[in-house]
Formats: sequence, structure tokens, C-alpha cells
Amino acid sequence: MNVAVVYLMGQSNCWGQGSFHSQVTDPQYDTTPPNVFIWNKLAGSHPHAPEGDGTFVPLTTGFGFQNPPGSNADAIGCELQLVHVLRQRYDEPIYVIKCARGGTSLSPDPNRFEWSPLKTGELYDIWRDHYHAPAIELIRAQGNTPQCVGVAWCQGAADASINAPPGAADNYRQNLETLIQRVRADVGNPGVPFAIQRETNLDPALFPGLDLVRDAQTTVGKNDPLVATFNSDTRTLPNGRLAFEKHDGEHLTGNGQVDLGNGAGAQLLRLVGPNGPNVIAPL
Repeated sequence: MNVAVVYLMGQSNCWGQGSFHSQVTDPQYDTTPPNVFIWNKLAGSHPHAPEGDGTFVPLTTGFGFQNPPGSNADAIGCELQLVHVLRQRYDEPIYVIKCARGGTSLSPDPNRFEWSPLKTGELYDIWRDHYHAPAIELIRAQGNTPQCVGVAWCQGAADASINAPPGAADNYRQNLETLIQRVRADVGNPGVPFAIQRETNLDPALFPGLDLVRDAQTTVGKNDPLVATFNSDTRTLPNGRLAFEKHDGEHLTGNGQVDLGNGAGAQLLRLVGPNGPNVIAPL
């Protein structure tokens, strides 16, 4: 059976600090589509989240940020709404593989734990070795054929921050392009699409590199036909609700995570096109 696979990668807003029942105001999001699963990570591979057993479990709330682990079963990222959007096209089971950590940049700084694929044993290697590889292996072992819908990349604040590694904002475009190339190589398909959240509005005094990072994200989207960026700027919707609303000036609420899922899902479906997703090459 063909199954759809979507990767979520990034920092804290990808991980998700929204709460579902207290913050999501639209009742249509009260249910998760059937046959949707999320990778319950290998134990010890990720801080501040419930230890996983290295398998897929039905997608529910509770896969957002939790500190201490197991403290907030209501925590969500954008995955709940993203799968609603993907279900508009895909009837087959959907498998979500999410790997994120707050405060991580793309810079290959030797003194910090980062996303850079140029560094060994850090977050990129954790994604490849403890999320992607065993998850795809399990899907195949169950007799299914994984088909890659794409990657939703939600990251950039750490590179724009006043505390960012030296040169992080200036080199963000090159570092993002390197990450995309490495993901495609490790997934085994050069056509894997990326939907990139264009970093949200932040306090310029705390994030002086914001314009550089946002411009870099836009440039990568223009240069690569299989990359699309989408804005997550705060704005008022026709119904009066604030889109991409935040609870602390930086992190999205549950409603904001719904908007993030809508944006990422719409761009991935546009990039994949009407003929279906690319098949992940054998590992």
C-alpha cells in the first residue's frame, strides 16, 4: 500500500507551544482525520518530550513542547491542521515525522547544538538516524511504500537573534540551501519539496538579523522550483481573528499553529502537483 509521509523540521514553533482545547477556537479542528500517525521517537533522542518507543502512534494532541516530559497532553504543533489539509488530496494513511528543538540555528557554530548538517552528532544527525531512517524502515517492514509529500521547515529565529552565532543571519541562505540538499540526498530523492515558513514578525531589538533571514528564505524559494515560502506575519482575518497569533511575542498559540498548518499544507500540495508525491528511494 502507498502511504504519504510528511516531515516537520525546525525549532520551537515547529515543535509547538500551542494548546489545543484552550486556544483553538474553531470547532472544525476538534477531530483528527482517520489513519494518521506520528513517529513516537526513540527514547533519549530528544529532550523535553515524552520518551517514544520507536514506532508510529495515532496522531493526537500532546506532541508539542512539554517540560517536564508528559506534563501537557494538550500541547500541539502545526501537525493537526497540516494533516487536515493533506487529507484533501490523499486518501491513503498519512505518516508524520516531526523533529524539532527550540533555540537551534542553521549555523555550523562549534560551540552550540545546532541543525547544521555540516556538524556531526547534532540535530541533523538525530533527525536522519533516529527519526527518518527507522521510521521509513518500519513503514517498509509493514509492507507499505512510503511516498514523500515533502518537508515543512519552520526555523530561523535563532539565526536572527541577538544571541545568534557570528554570521548566522548573513550565511542563512547558504546554510538553508545546504540543509535542503542534504535532506534530499538522505531521503534519496532530489525532488523532495520544501514548504518554508518565512520567519514571523519579531522584536528587531532582540532579533536584529530578522530581515536578512527573511530575505534569505524568500531567495531560496525563488531559486528552487521545489521550494515555496509562506508568510506567517500577524494579521487580522476577515472574521476578526488574529492570524498567526502568539502568546509571548514569539511562540504561536493553538490558533497560530492552525494557521501554520494551513500555510505549510497548502504549499506542499501546490509543489507536489496533481500527479502525486515523489517516491522515497530505498534506504
